[in-house]
Amino acid sequence: MFEEVADSLYASNISSHTIFHDKWFIGSALQSIDYANLPRGTYYYQQPTIWTKVLKMKAINPYWEIQNDTENFLCINESKEKMSLVFSLFIEFYLTNNNFKLDSLVIFGDGVKQKLDLNNLTNVEELIRPFFISKQKVGNYMKVFQLNNGRAYPLFDCTFFKYNGKNYFEINVNQSYVTMVQKNYETIFDSKKYEKIKDSLFKIKHFDLVHDTRAIKLFAILKCLSFISDYDIKVKSSYLGHSVKSMSKELALQLFSLKVAPQKIEKFVNDDLYEEIVKEVNFIRNIKLDTLDKYDSFTLADRFGITDDIQRVLQGRNEYFRNYGIKDLRYFTDLPFCSGINSVDTLIKGVEMVNEGK
Repeated sequence: MFEEVADSLYASNISSHTIFHDKWFIGSALQSIDYANLPRGTYYYQQPTIWTKVLKMKAINPYWEIQNDTENFLCINESKEKMSLVFSLFIEFYLTNNNFKLDSLVIFGDGVKQKLDLNNLTNVEELIRPFFISKQKVGNYMKVFQLNNGRAYPLFDCTFFKYNGKNYFEINVNQSYVTMVQKNYETIFDSKKYEKIKDSLFKIKHFDLVHDTRAIKLFAILKCLSFISDYDIKVKSSYLGHSVKSMSKELALQLFSLKVAPQKIEKFVNDDLYEEIVKEVNFIRNIKLDTLDKYDSFTLADRFGITDDIQRVLQGRNEYFRNYGIKDLRYFTDLPFCSGINSVDTLIKGVEMVNEGK
């Protein structure tokens, strides 16, 4: 998507082409490269990430992905002029290819004007959140939003940080976020990335992919498991395997809850994963409801493996629908679904509400 920008900057391509970092999945693009030992310069890299920590999020929305495709630029010990050039060319390429204007972009970040020439971009001097490496604060984020057709889209993340005596400026692009704006999609699941899954699970309505967290989880987890199915990861043999097993269990719960036959997803995952998913669906299906009345929630989870989430589904507690309103903002990715956030002033208020809740 942004290779032309990298070429024009003579940026070194340092894409790692792996999804592992030691025993972990790569959860952030920066984790995939040896940035601490890279010399001064400008770099570009593509990187898929597996963001397993979002599995525990409750108030998810149609941006919820586990497997992300990212493109990244990294400046190390570059001058302010060089960082501004990288950012300006990146923005110019994006706007030119999408017929947007500069005044549709809004940048949030503390001290950004001192670090970049914003070229008439709207900048709001507000601290978004700090950036940590190994639990140590090393810098701050900068976020770029796009105002388009009455919606405020989170578009790019940038980071300024200092580590081991070097100054870094990173641009991180989630390709699904960009596609949302390019195509004016309502969910990331409208993109080609999820086309085959949508064709297979066609009975799940578009409304559900916006408001029903079960459907959102089903699509996102299935795409992630499909992506990693080509890698030889056994569901019980390692830390990675435990992560995959957790996703398999979560996927099985959504299949059961939405009454989707496991056979619908068989072609998307390898045999090992499919067997694990079917086994978990059958486990949930065979739970006797009177068991839930005999024991407390902790005992059900601890002794029988009937988690709180499984209990809620079996008991029919409808806690999985999301409606979006300004008072319910939790994440920056909630902003596009809230009516009335279609100007810089209303966007500022929305961002402030998200910041206050963090």
